Amino acid sequence: MKRNGTLPRSGDAPPSIGAPDNARGKGRDGANRPFPGLGLLRRLDGLTLAARVGLGFGAVLALVLLLALIGVASLYGVSRQVGTFSAYADSSQTAADLDIALRDLEVSVRDHLAEGDQQSLLDAGLRRDGMLDRLTALAGMVRGDADRRSVEEARKALDAYWAGFESLVALRGERARLTESVLEPQISRIRAGLGRLKDAGGVDSAALAGDATVAILMMQDHLGRYMARRDDRDSLRMRAELGNARAKLAEMNRYLWVPGTRQTIDEVEAALAGIDGVLDGIETSLADEDTLRAERLAPNAAAVAAHAAEVRQRNDAIAADLRGGLAEQSW
Repeated sequence: MKRNGTLPRSGDAPPSIGAPDNARGKGRDGANRPFPGLGLLRRLDGLTLAARVGLGFGAVLALVLLLALIGVASLYGVSRQVGTFSAYADSSQTAADLDIALRDLEVSVRDHLAEGDQQSLLDAGLRRDGMLDRLTALAGMVRGDADRRSVEEARKALDAYWAGFESLVALRGERARLTESVLEPQISRIRAGLGRLKDAGGVDSAALAGDATVAILMMQDHLGRYMARRDDRDSLRMRAELGNARAKLAEMNRYLWVPGTRQTIDEVEAALAGIDGVLDGIETSLADEDTLRAERLAPNAAAVAAHAAEVRQRNDAIAADLRGGLAEQSW
């Protein structure tokens, strides 16, 4: 069929009579305009079967790759969240371990102050080194500025605690020197002198020398109790027994005129006077030790525990939030 001098192409349906030009693929200006998607369909119709199958597999493969990329991206995001959660959880656990290590250190310090042996001192040093290692590890784990400040403050408090403990050890060493190298030799000389005075006179002088010896032994006993319990009543009794020994010696000096006894009495009196200075030094050392315990050990141990608790609480809170997010994603 010929219309306007143009024959229809094979396979094209003839346009219906009376249809408008734009319905037959032509615009009002007479230009040909294909239907939307008609060119793509014609290209697909022109493909061979093998090409169509390959194109289908390619589309499926592209879809699979897209889904895989989405899964990998999602898995990467979850992995990062799990890593972040693990980092905060590890920081919290390390802070908790630091608090436990502090308790162990305090126990070792108390053991050394009670026992005074070298093994307990070595144990305390090892505990302190372990705490320093944990603080170093925690400083590398924490992420926030507040946590870093807490770790640094905990380290300073630990250093102050250990410095106070070393001062305590030095005080105890000085007190041991006074007790073993000064007090005990003087007491031995006093007892030896009283023994000579006991044998030099009669019954009365022997009784007085015996009473003075008992007073010296009681003074030693009250001194040991005072060092262990810090009871002021023991200190008063210690001084009272020393005064009692002095009084017995003075009474003996009034009527004991055996040749050579005057020199012995003078030696015993000089030794008793020296004991007063030793007792003063021991009491001062004990007072300084109590001050160090109250002002250096206790507050700094509390500061380390407080800063460790701050780090643990902050990291616990963040880890709990991350755990909740991961739980929601798993659903």
